[in-house]
Parts: sequence; structure tokens; C-alpha cells
Amino acid sequence: MADGPGYRIVRAETGSIALEGSFMGGEANGPMRVQRSGSIQLRRYMDGQDVGAAPDGTVVASPFRLGDRTS
Repeated sequence: MADGPGYRIVRAETGSIALEGSFMGGEANGPMRVQRSGSIQLRRYMDGQDVGAAPDGTVVASPFRLGDRTS
């Protein structure tokens, strides 16, 4: 199970979603960079569930960039 910064691609009926951020016990947890075809959003996740938008400037854990801030 994934723990710590990571990147996951989730397949859904509406198309694939890429999640970049922190994972705990294999579930998205905390601020995540969410990419869908044509859009990138900053969202908050708790135990694998989207719980709403994250504020601009939130730091997203990333396996690619250390301490990146998003806008």
C-alpha cells in the first residue's frame, strides 16, 4: 500500500483521473493535484474521498518536486 508522496491514475466511466499528493494506507489523504483531460484542480482528500477545494498556495506532496506550491 502506498504511504507518502505519490502519483496514481484512477480509471472511471467519465475518463481517467490522475492524483498527485500524499497517500496513507493506499488512500489519497490531504491536498492533491487532480488532473482530468483538459483541467488541473487543487482538491482536498480524506481517506480517499474528495472533500472539497484546497485553497490556492497549498503545498502538495509530490514524488517529483519537493515542497511545490500550486496556484
